Amino acid sequence: MRPKFGRATQVLSVIFALAGLGAALAGINSGHQTTPRTGQDGLILLTLGVVYVFVGVCLWIEFLWAWWAGLDLASVVVIADLVLGIHDGGLVVWSAFLALFAASAVQGRHEETR
Repeated sequence: MRPKFGRATQVLSVIFALAGLGAALAGINSGHQTTPRTGQDGLILLTLGVVYVFVGVCLWIEFLWAWWAGLDLASVVVIADLVLGIHDGGLVVWSAFLALFAASAVQGRHEETR
């Protein structure tokens, strides 16, 4: 299955890049000096930031594997929010991004059948 790389996918790529930049900035500004016992959070957030920015750039370039990676990352966020019971609004936002992925998949599927 090949998704349609159009405006929806470009919007998703920008979202992933912004989420990555946000995670990276949070990683840079975290650590022992701001919150005790959070020494490893910075490295984790920096890693997440790099991954999200990389996927966002590759979505913009229209790599098929990046579409699948973005779908997986968005799914993990939604599933983690549901399982952990996190009520910060992320579930709604990332569910909307999953809907954009679904729209992209349906459009691509429609073009394949032509």
